Amino acid sequence: MTTLRSITLHVANYLIALLLVCASQAAAQPALPPQVQADMLKRSIVAAFAQADNAKVLAEMDKYHALAKEGVPIPGPLLFIESKVASASGQNIRAEAALRKYFEVVDANDPRYQEALDLYPKVQALVEVEAAEKKRQEALVAQRKAQERLEAVKPRLAAMLEGVKSQMVVIPAGKFQMGCSKGDRDCASDESPAHNVSIASFKLGKHEVTFEQYDIFAAATGREEPSDSGWGRGTRPVINVNWEDAQAYVKWFSEQSGQRFRLPTEAEWEYAARAGSKTRYSWGASIGRGKANCDSDCGDSFGNTSPVGSFPVNTFGLFDMHGNVWEWVQDNWHDDYTGAPTDGSVWPGGDPSRRVLRGGSWGTGAGNLRASNRGRNDPAARDDYDGFRVAQDL
Repeated sequence: MTTLRSITLHVANYLIALLLVCASQAAAQPALPPQVQADMLKRSIVAAFAQADNAKVLAEMDKYHALAKEGVPIPGPLLFIESKVASASGQNIRAEAALRKYFEVVDANDPRYQEALDLYPKVQALVEVEAAEKKRQEALVAQRKAQERLEAVKPRLAAMLEGVKSQMVVIPAGKFQMGCSKGDRDCASDESPAHNVSIASFKLGKHEVTFEQYDIFAAATGREEPSDSGWGRGTRPVINVNWEDAQAYVKWFSEQSGQRFRLPTEAEWEYAARAGSKTRYSWGASIGRGKANCDSDCGDSFGNTSPVGSFPVNTFGLFDMHGNVWEWVQDNWHDDYTGAPTDGSVWPGGDPSRRVLRGGSWGTGAGNLRASNRGRNDPAARDDYDGFRVAQDL
């Protein structure tokens, strides 16, 4: 019995080994030349088409398209068959693509040409209908997701809306001299010529927009939250936002609040920063110590951004008009003030590839915090020096 089992096991192992060798040899057989494969596929496709086996036609055509990538041309008749079968199967985009290729490889003498001409506008019309429906469905999905996001942030949104509205400070109407302060030897050419400007009363945010506020906007709109560069979010001013992000924020906030919010104009910003003063800073001619957040010139205790409201307000009741983060304003960049408006409005023209920034930041020296100092950047650029605050017409 033991001998019989041993013989049986030996034979079984031998058969397994033989099968493995055969399989290995079969796998090692070289593939047929691409053109031979194509000829075989052509026969199969024609036969399947005659038998109305649409699934097989399209599956075999997939293989033919793979061969086409190796340089084997697809005959016009096969492309025509593919277009008819794809159209009959409701695959109109594929049908249109097949017809386009068909017209590239045949001329008007092909016996299928007239039928193809008749078929193409029908297929194209269906593709357009499908595209419109797809777009409509995508819009419905986007609308649903937007509503879901809005519902998710509603508890925080209501508090945010009221909070921002309550922090809007009424800036009184008045006149001021915009540009280089008298006796300021640090002025650049872009701060000249100094000129008188009349400002109508408007509202300006007491603080720069914070991460706490911006993150609600990001969550509600499905935008990616900007990086805090590892410094913390909450009541710190939002950073790593560009001019376009700021525009999207004020547009969204206007829609949610039912009131119009915007970025301040450059003239409005300087008027509010000066707060009635004529000196380099709203508090005087020198930066002093502990009055703003900038580099070592300011003597503050922050190595980067500081929570909004960490320093004294100016006469108008605004925080951080000097330092903390540069603030985007509405205007395009102009190289100097030649021809600047005198009514505080947005200055038309200029360079739209550069938008104005004002106020200096945590990483700049005291000279950049001067009320008249001007900065600019690409409206699509994001970095950890830049933020913004909102304005509002009365």
